[in-house]
Amino acid sequence: MPARPTRRMGVIFGVAVVCALLASYLVVRHVRQQEELARVARIDLQPVLVATSDIPVGTRLTTELVAARSWPKTGIPEGAVSDQQVVLGRLVKAEIRRAEPIFEHRLFPKDMTEARGVMSVLVPPGKRAMTVGVNEVIGVSGFILPKDRVDVIATRTDDPLKKTTETILQSVEVLAAGHRLEHKGEQYVEVPTVTMAVTPSEAERVALALNEGKIHIVLRSIMDTLVNGPLPVLRASSAPAGLVRPRGTVGAMRGTTSFVVDVIRGDKRTAETYPLK
Repeated sequence: MPARPTRRMGVIFGVAVVCALLASYLVVRHVRQQEELARVARIDLQPVLVATSDIPVGTRLTTELVAARSWPKTGIPEGAVSDQQVVLGRLVKAEIRRAEPIFEHRLFPKDMTEARGVMSVLVPPGKRAMTVGVNEVIGVSGFILPKDRVDVIATRTDDPLKKTTETILQSVEVLAAGHRLEHKGEQYVEVPTVTMAVTPSEAERVALALNEGKIHIVLRSIMDTLVNGPLPVLRASSAPAGLVRPRGTVGAMRGTTSFVVDVIRGDKRTAETYPLK
């Protein structure tokens, strides 16, 4: 009779040992599977350069502004840079937000790394950067930003009897917007400024408009690409030295043998007639 409990205990002990061994095997197998998944995941990661803080346009990249972060290889955005030496010293062409990848198309080419000024690399080929102080930004004060497009309206105030307002430039790209200090009376005041990308002839239009009065900057819709024309003629190229203003447009002078211009020399204005060749 005493043998039966002993045999039963042996069976129970044997089953317990088998269960323990099976559990140990399953635990070890699970751990190894997780280690293998981690190893595979590490292989599929690749370093990508990201911004350590917000980087504005025109900033020269340094080691403090970029850092390498592990990125899933299958999810790396096209154009992302992974080599720090490729980007160091280059100028930023488009704003980069914190933790965003550094993309090649957001940087200026390497051959511009020695450029002294930021604005010189922002000016499109064939154009000039012209900064003007504006007395009024119609309806959008403080909201004109780089890459916006604007129209320029000139108001002639130098002659009380001939006050006119006309659009002299259309769809001009804004390179920068800010303020500058001007001395008025016994104090300095802040004057809004807009830096535009203009052709040499457009720069002459703005300079003449500023000499004759004031200019206003009008913000265009991003969807509005229509340009009306032709713009009014502000100067006759065949006139002698001095600022001149034709009376009437080119279309009005067709079929005539001469045209009259207002010639400004210093503070004197005279009307002179020139033949059409």
